[in-house]
Formats: sequence, C-alpha cells, structure tokens
Amino acid sequence: MNKKTTRIIIFNLFKILLVAQFISCNDTQNNGDKETENKRALLSKSWKIDLYTVNDINYTSLIYNYVETFRSSGQYNYSWSIFEGSGVWHFQNKDTEIKLKGIDKQASRTLTILKLEEKRLWYYFQDSVGKHEFKLIKE
Repeated sequence: MNKKTTRIIIFNLFKILLVAQFISCNDTQNNGDKETENKRALLSKSWKIDLYTVNDINYTSLIYNYVETFRSSGQYNYSWSIFEGSGVWHFQNKDTEIKLKGIDKQASRTLTILKLEEKRLWYYFQDSVGKHEFKLIKE
C-alpha cells in the first residue's frame, strides 16, 4: 500500500468512528429521554399520605388527609384539610430530584426522590426545621 491509500483508509476509519460516536450519543440521549418520560408517567397521578416524619418523628396523624397531584404537563397541587396550593414541577439532577416552584400558597423547594414506583412515591426535603420525609401511596 502506498501512503496515499493508507491516508484515505485512515481518514475513512476516522469518519466512521465519528459517525458511530454521534449515533451512540444520540441513542444515550434518547434513552435518557425515555427514562425521564417513564418517570414522568410514574409520578403523574394523585398521591395520598401514608407516612410523614420530621427528623424521624412520626407526624402522619396530623396530616392524615394530605394529597399531592403531579400532572404530566408540569402542574402540581396539594390539598390538606382547608389548605391547598399549586405550582409547577420538573425533574432535575438526573431525575433524582423534583423541583417545585410555588405559584399559589406553595413554597418553592427541592424534593429528593427516595422511591418512585407505580404505587409508591417517597421523598424528602430539608428546611430550617430539619428533614421532612413523605411516603405517599397512589390515591
């Protein structure tokens, strides 16, 4: 083989590797989008309280009729007795957190997801009082 043929082969191999890398990145991105959509579908429903703790102390009896609703459109609302509020939500930090932005009587906060399944949503958030942990079940 002469130098010109070798260069052409190397150049073509380089192009093939670049295209393969580009396709691989797109597949990973699409898989990430699919995972996010799957999590969005799991989250998008109404959830009722099963267990509520603050700093590992059980306060569930105080909010026994608490309900949160996440919609796939990114809307969020909660109701508890005579209290209610709404906002918007989105996933962040590789879908391990839910960012809530309050609109109506809803504080903005970041929820760290502990478990997200078809019938269970567990998360916590920290504030000046301490660690608030919610274990919710599908309503």
